[in-house]
Amino acid sequence: SIHTNQGFYIQFMEKRVRFVVDGFEHKINASKNKSFEQECYSVKKAQHSFTQLVYGTVDGKIVFVSSSYPGGTSDSTICLLYTSD
Repeated sequence: SIHTNQGFYIQFMEKRVRFVVDGFEHKINASKNKSFEQECYSVKKAQHSFTQLVYGTVDGKIVFVSSSYPGGTSDSTICLLYTSD
C-alpha cells in the first residue's frame, strides 16, 4: 500500500532502502485569490498546480507519496522537507 505520512518515510530511510524519486504536478484552475494564485504558479510548467513527490523502490513499488505543495515549490525543496532532521 502507498503511505503518505512522514513517520513511515523516516522508517524507510533508517533502513537505507534505495529509492527512485520523481515529482509530478496536478494542474488546477487559477484562483481569484491573487496571493494563492502566485504561490501555486509553476514557471516550469507554465500553469497553476500542486506538486507532490513519489518515492518508489528500484523494482517499481510505490512506497511513499508526499503531501501536496504549491506548484512553485521545487522537487528538491520538497525532498529536503522529508529528509532534514
